[in-house]
Amino acid sequence: MFDEYCQKSGVSIHKTVSDVEGIFLMKIRPEKINFGDQFRMDDPYGRDLVGDGYIMIFLRSWHDYKNRNEVPEKKERMNPKGFLYVEAIDPEDGQRYRYTGSVKVVGQKDRTAPAVQFNIKKYPNYDLNILVLK
Repeated sequence: MFDEYCQKSGVSIHKTVSDVEGIFLMKIRPEKINFGDQFRMDDPYGRDLVGDGYIMIFLRSWHDYKNRNEVPEKKERMNPKGFLYVEAIDPEDGQRYRYTGSVKVVGQKDRTAPAVQFNIKKYPNYDLNILVLK
């Protein structure tokens, strides 16, 4: 019986969809980490990012910001990671919101700093802009 269940186990993909612009998050991670209530229906693994930070990791601008100094392969340029928007229901007011991301330049890095000089040599297209996600 165990062997029979093992044959049916695993991940099975029933349908794939291409060109998806956005997603709806059924439940977003709460702002506070649950340390004491083991029966609460929340994400016990959500200690890395909570609240708006959790929503941002799904957005295309976050992936572009994170990997801006890496040289992407040809395949990655044609298939960008992330979504254009994320929709979620705010647990406080019950309203549905659409989140989009953008990157804003707020300054320039110091070219004389040793770490910046090292990165300029390592990455010819190194971005000297100081960026902030909005």
